[in-house]
Amino acid sequence: MTEHEHDDRSGIESGSVIRFFSTAAVVAAVLMLLVTVGMGMSTAAAQPNVVEEISETFGGDDEFGADRAWSVVETSDGGLAFAGTEFSFSPDGGNGWLVKTDGNGNTVINETYGGERTDRLYSIAKTSDGGFVMAGETGSFGSEFGSEIWLLKTDANGEVEFNEAFGGDEKEVAYSVTETSDGGFALAGERGLGPDTEAFLIKTDENGEVEFGETFSVGDGDNGNRANSLTETSDGGFVMAGTTSYPDISEGSDVFLIKTDEDGNEEFTETYGDRDEFDFGEEVIETSDGGLAVAGSVSTFGSGTTDAWLLKTDENGNEEFSDTYGGEDGDFAQSVVELSDGGFALAGDTVTGGSGTRDAWLIKTDGNGNEEFDETFNWVALDTAESIVETSDNGVGMAGRSVTDGPVAGDAWLLKLSLGESETEPSNFEVSIDSTNSPVEEGDTLTVTGTIENTGVESDTQTITATVSGIGSVTETVSVDGGDSRTETVSVPTGIGDAGTYTLTVSSDDDSDTTEVTVQSDSDGDVVDDYRNEQGIVDTGGLQDAIADFIQGNIGTGDLQEVISAFIAA
Repeated sequence: MTEHEHDDRSGIESGSVIRFFSTAAVVAAVLMLLVTVGMGMSTAAAQPNVVEEISETFGGDDEFGADRAWSVVETSDGGLAFAGTEFSFSPDGGNGWLVKTDGNGNTVINETYGGERTDRLYSIAKTSDGGFVMAGETGSFGSEFGSEIWLLKTDANGEVEFNEAFGGDEKEVAYSVTETSDGGFALAGERGLGPDTEAFLIKTDENGEVEFGETFSVGDGDNGNRANSLTETSDGGFVMAGTTSYPDISEGSDVFLIKTDEDGNEEFTETYGDRDEFDFGEEVIETSDGGLAVAGSVSTFGSGTTDAWLLKTDENGNEEFSDTYGGEDGDFAQSVVELSDGGFALAGDTVTGGSGTRDAWLIKTDGNGNEEFDETFNWVALDTAESIVETSDNGVGMAGRSVTDGPVAGDAWLLKLSLGESETEPSNFEVSIDSTNSPVEEGDTLTVTGTIENTGVESDTQTITATVSGIGSVTETVSVDGGDSRTETVSVPTGIGDAGTYTLTVSSDDDSDTTEVTVQSDSDGDVVDDYRNEQGIVDTGGLQDAIADFIQGNIGTGDLQEVISAFIAA
């Protein structure tokens, strides 16, 4: 501990002035200079006990199979369901895929959908009748040219109720689907080829019949625009998040938000990022305060080449906060969910924070985007998390892909995590007395040096008390991080008449240590003589000298008391 001394050297102009102060008041004021209080606070966030309740992979044995889960929901029975694409079971180039598990991870539904060409499902939503609606792209249904928007509705058992394709001669893909408040469905995605593409919004009735369709271009009209996510807002309208790429894709890309009314009429469009860098918007949700939260990745700012990004706005798209997560290497967020505690959970993948390859990644933040903890998950060589959902038991479900061989092969995986109580141990301040300056003469200051060790994990601040039985005590406020220690020195004043042997105790909230100390009689008794003038009295100048010596530690409290008494009597 470093003592912070306040040295007030202002002069005393006349003897009459000092006589207005009692001996006790002067001594008490000066003694306050001896007590040092350390106020450094240290807070360490407690990391929850993240437990893998379910960790399952799904796919075939084909080493060239590229099986992948793109989107996950919790089902009414506490299980999980994902929509994805499988290539292991379909010889025709890939099928849409629905897998549902029960609460223990046992497979309840494993269905593929498609035809003779490649068909993919990228998004899934629960429907009010207990079934599922999924969206993606199809080459097997609709036009013979390219791929078309695919909307697929099933019952709770995965049986198809309707299968619709929308589009024309261009490539058209739906990346997001949701059930709307009127029982219909809304889809968002991308239409067009090459760098000149448009984002779209399609609204259907409950049978998949189109009610309206709108396209949107961000910027100067010749950008590439892709809506990756769609949600219905509490006012009955829609908001889409995605990425706009500039005409020369090497120029960079920005994140966009497009808000419409319930009929698809644009209300606002906002972009975020720097067109000279590469920033991507992957998912948007409406938050409990009526604002919006967007997950994605950013190169414009952050700590690495690419960082995971959480952007929070108000209901009009005005930025409220923007936070990045990651390190020097590539780190990405693909999905976000607002949790029941008011914070956010993001799912993605990281190179910086994992095993050295690419690991699936969970980030937990508070409601202001401050990171509380993160966890990585690695099965083989390359693992990604594409989607996250909060579960009814306040855990999370995640879905993605685990690559087993080469750049293509892999399995879909499903992960259920519980976020339990803190693993951290409470603080525990153990104290030990290292040394004292005993023996001291009565009237001098007794000092004690000790070590305070926090043997717990959580950081804490406690009051350390040094007590000399029969004389008095002083306190010190001390902060120590978990696993660290500090050395502190405190001072206990003694007075005339305190001669004797005493027990010194230093204690924290958790522990204490004791030793014996000795206060010796002031045998000299002539300390006052040092401050008398030629007439043999203690005048104002002598008192000033005594106070200065006391502040500098040259004399003790008892000595100062004697000088003050002699001054008053003069």
